[in-house]
Amino acid sequence: MLRRLDDGAMTWSDGYELLQDRGINQERPMNGSDGYEMTIGNRVKALRASRAMTQEDLAGIAGLGLATIQRVERGLPAAAGTIASLAAAFDLTASDLTGDNDTPDHQPYVPLTSITTGRQLESLLAVADRLDFGFGEIDDLATAELIEELETFCSPSGAARTSPGAVTLVKQQMAARNLLASLAVAGLAVTGANYSLNCAEIDDDMGAGMPILMAQWTSECAVIRVAAKETPILRAYIMDGLGSYEVPAEGVVWPQRNDGAEEWASI
Repeated sequence: MLRRLDDGAMTWSDGYELLQDRGINQERPMNGSDGYEMTIGNRVKALRASRAMTQEDLAGIAGLGLATIQRVERGLPAAAGTIASLAAAFDLTASDLTGDNDTPDHQPYVPLTSITTGRQLESLLAVADRLDFGFGEIDDLATAELIEELETFCSPSGAARTSPGAVTLVKQQMAARNLLASLAVAGLAVTGANYSLNCAEIDDDMGAGMPILMAQWTSECAVIRVAAKETPILRAYIMDGLGSYEVPAEGVVWPQRNDGAEEWASI
């Protein structure tokens, strides 16, 4: 977990000036790489899912009515003002959202795989010291309770849940298997992955002084996403949740920059 020695408000890009270039650190959905052409409605759904947002969440951020979000996602025509508001909510340009720019998805992401067994889930959690848990749109309380049960089960992660005894470990795996089975019966898919972060503790006197590196370490993260089986979440866009001095490392895909230059990984 990132630790700060001051209370100054900072962004992830502090110290990484290249990340401030608009169009490099922004996200847009895939377009045509798998033969599937996304409409604006499908793009909005995909972007919501990647951020674990509900339609109500998006409506609030975009300053639009819930009915407007629902109409857009059903594929009905959207006014230019509506498109602009939706794009701003995702920190995109309108052309990014509509697909008018022939550019690849360019925000770093963690590719997720299906989690179907208790051993898979326990293995993912055992090596992590922090958890990134999210879910897609849910429309009933019974399903929400199942998802909350999974989130509770996944905490704590790392050494706090590791037991030297085989019996305890098998019990944990069986409990995880039963919970995953209940989620599957409810029509939900669980996806996840691990990735690492390079973290630093910086003292910059609340932005008034020269930054001083106090400590640095690697943090292991577990990402868990829950969504409907028909629309599983296969990518986790994790940049928005990072601290000022946390840089994704192993397990993160760094798409090529829009200008065709060297990849993010070379920065």
